[in-house]
Amino acid sequence: MYNDYENIKLGDVINRKFINDLLGTFSKSAGLASVCMDSEKNFTNEIGFTDFYNKVLRNSPECARQCLESRIKSGEESVETGEPCIFECACGLKNFTVPILIDNKHFGSIVCGQVLTEAPDKEKFTNLLNNFGLDYNDYEEELSKVKVITEERLQEIANYIHEVATTFSSVSTINSQKEKQQKLLLTLLRATDINYNIDDIVKIALKDITEIFKIERAMIVSYQDDVPTIEYDYRNADEVEDIKALCTQEEYRKVFDIWKLFLYQSGGDVHFNDIDDINVDNATKELYKKTGLKSAMAYLMRTEGKLRIVILAKYKEKHVWTKQQNIFLKLVSEQLSVAINQAELKNRIKRVKALQVSLIKSLPFPAWIKDLNGRYIEANKLFLKLENIKNNSVIGFTDDEIWNDEDTIKHYKEYDKQVLGIKEPINVERQFIINGQKYFDRIYLAPVFADNKKDEILAIFGVVVERKI
Repeated sequence: MYNDYENIKLGDVINRKFINDLLGTFSKSAGLASVCMDSEKNFTNEIGFTDFYNKVLRNSPECARQCLESRIKSGEESVETGEPCIFECACGLKNFTVPILIDNKHFGSIVCGQVLTEAPDKEKFTNLLNNFGLDYNDYEEELSKVKVITEERLQEIANYIHEVATTFSSVSTINSQKEKQQKLLLTLLRATDINYNIDDIVKIALKDITEIFKIERAMIVSYQDDVPTIEYDYRNADEVEDIKALCTQEEYRKVFDIWKLFLYQSGGDVHFNDIDDINVDNATKELYKKTGLKSAMAYLMRTEGKLRIVILAKYKEKHVWTKQQNIFLKLVSEQLSVAINQAELKNRIKRVKALQVSLIKSLPFPAWIKDLNGRYIEANKLFLKLENIKNNSVIGFTDDEIWNDEDTIKHYKEYDKQVLGIKEPINVERQFIINGQKYFDRIYLAPVFADNKKDEILAIFGVVVERKI
C-alpha cells in the first residue's frame, strides 16, 4: 500500500471507523474494556470502560496520571517484545496491551481489560483507594460489578487479540478486497453474540472467502474417529462437482487423509500452486486431478471435540497463493474455530445448567451456585428456608446485598476466594450467633469448571452439609 511508512499514521493504514467497530465488537463479545493508542500516545475509541475505573479516575487526578503512565509503559514493552504485555493499573484492575506493527514499524497499540483475576480483596482495595484519598465504601458497589476471569483466560484473550492485530495489520497493507476482508473478520467477531446460527455464520464466511480469493470452492472437513466428513462445502461454479460423486468411498477417504497428513507435517497450514508440485505418489496425484483440482490451500482449525480443516480450492486455473492470503486464512480459521467452539460450548452449557438446576433442587441439603462475581445464579428451597430469606429468592444478588451480618459476608467471600485460588473443593467449618444462639455450620464448596477443564472456572457450587446448635 505504501513504500515509505515514515510519515504514515495509524489512521492512514487502518480506517478509524473500522477500529471503532472492531473494538466495539470485541468489547461486547469478551466483556472487556478497550482503547486504541497511536504511536504518538494519543488515545481514541474508548469503549466499555467500567464504572469503577471511570469513577476513580474522575475523583483522583493522580490515579488517572498513574494509569496513563502504566498504559504507555506497557505499550512500549509490548513493542519491544512484539508480544502482549499484561499489567495491573493504578486502580488495581488487570489489562493487557498488544502492538500494531506493519513491516516492523509501530503504528499504535490496543489496550484491553479493566477486569479482575480473582474476587476483589476488600483490604487491598481499601488501602489502594486510601492512597489516592478515596473511601472504599464509596466505590464498593462499582467494584463488585467488575468482571472476574482467570489469569489463564486473560492470557488466552491477549494472545488472540495479538493475533487479530497482527493479521489486521497485514490486511491493511492490501488494497484489493480490503473492505471485504475487514467486513468478514468483523462478522466473525460478532458471531460471539448470544443470538446467532453457527451454520449461517460458516456459510457466509466460506462464500466471502471464495469471492475475496477468487476461487471456486471453500470447505470445512471434520474427522471423527479418523473418518472424514465434509461438514460445509461452498461452491460458486457449476463445474465444481461433488467429491463424493466423483470418488469411491476408499478414494474419498484417501483424499482427505492426505490433507490431514500434510497439515500435521507442516505444523498447521499448507498450500500448493500446482497439483504437480505435491510431494505424493503419482496415483494420489491422479486422484486429485480426478476431482478437477488445480491449486489449493488448507489450514488446521483449533476446534474442540473434532479435528477440522478448512480447504480452499481452485479448479479453473492454477493459483499463486500469497503470504497475505495465508495470514488472512489463518485468522479466519482461528475465528471460525472460536465461533464453532462457542456454539458447541453454549449447547453443552445449556445441558449442564439444566442438570445443575435439577441436581440442586433435588439435593437433600441446602445448596447454591454463584458466578465469579459472587452473584447467586441458583439456590434451592432448603437453602432459602435455612437462611430465612423472606423474598424467596437470592438470584442475581451478592452476599453484601443479602446478609446484614458483616461476619457472614466476610466468611462467604473468603471461602469463595479460597476456592478460586486453589481451584479445588474445600470443606469449611463456621460458628456464628443468631438471636443469642450459637450455631455450627459445615460447608462444602467446589469450583464448576468449563467442560471439565481445570483452567477455566465458570462458577462456585456450595452446600451446607450440616448445621447444628
